[in-house]
Amino acid sequence: MANIILRLTGGSSNIDPNSSLGGAKSTDSGAIINTANTNLNNLFDNISKLENSEGTVDYRCIMIENDTGTTGELFANGAVFLEGAPKAIAKVGFGTYNTNATTIANENTPPAGITFSIPIEASPLVFPDDAKLDPGEYLALWIERTAQNVAGAGTITDIITLVVRGIE
Repeated sequence: MANIILRLTGGSSNIDPNSSLGGAKSTDSGAIINTANTNLNNLFDNISKLENSEGTVDYRCIMIENDTGTTGELFANGAVFLEGAPKAIAKVGFGTYNTNATTIANENTPPAGITFSIPIEASPLVFPDDAKLDPGEYLALWIERTAQNVAGAGTITDIITLVVRGIE
């Protein structure tokens, strides 16, 4: 059975979500995003009042990897979609397959050549044709977050769920 994991990018030892701006996938165990490791909850920093009013756009890049060590355990027909009712607009787009992702200069620089969309369960973003993840293979996924000018006082909490599905 394929073992699909999400990893930060930003170099082989990166464990800082704020530095997950493309480049090599991190192989550090602290860079794996799962329910026990809440890095995905903190993939983006908090939106400041100024960023909120200006509609600031931030980017992060993670890798979807088939981490199984067993030959032939293919993950095919993969797709991703977003769930939740976010107060920020979240979009995703695929990057490189089995190579380092393009590195962006800072979190506000859009990655070149990436087409972003807002996929939902009924209409997911399907993996590119060549991205059938054999053991050890990976696919870059870029996430774009746009702050909306949400009114209100105090802390406003937002949850966006990323779902990865496919056939093993």
